[in-house]
Amino acid sequence: MNDCKNIINYPDQEGYTPMDRAAFSGNKECLNILLNNGGDLTAETHTGLTVDEIFTYLPRPEDFLIKILDSKITPNDVPINDHRFKVKRKD
Repeated sequence: MNDCKNIINYPDQEGYTPMDRAAFSGNKECLNILLNNGGDLTAETHTGLTVDEIFTYLPRPEDFLIKILDSKITPNDVPINDHRFKVKRKD
């Protein structure tokens, strides 16, 4: 799996990762596949750009990111503003 993550996050000649290219094209399905297989939202290009381009090129990016987070984590039964609030990774 580590090799897969290395390939998924490997930059091209211009420094863009597959995540960057998927974000530029607005391809939610491709972004979802990459994220589910180790795509790194924090990877930077040679010029310091990150996948925050999602917010520029995807329609309703908040909905997409909420869906991704909801598929990966689950909260406990404590209100979110309570200091005992925690999230855990879904298996």
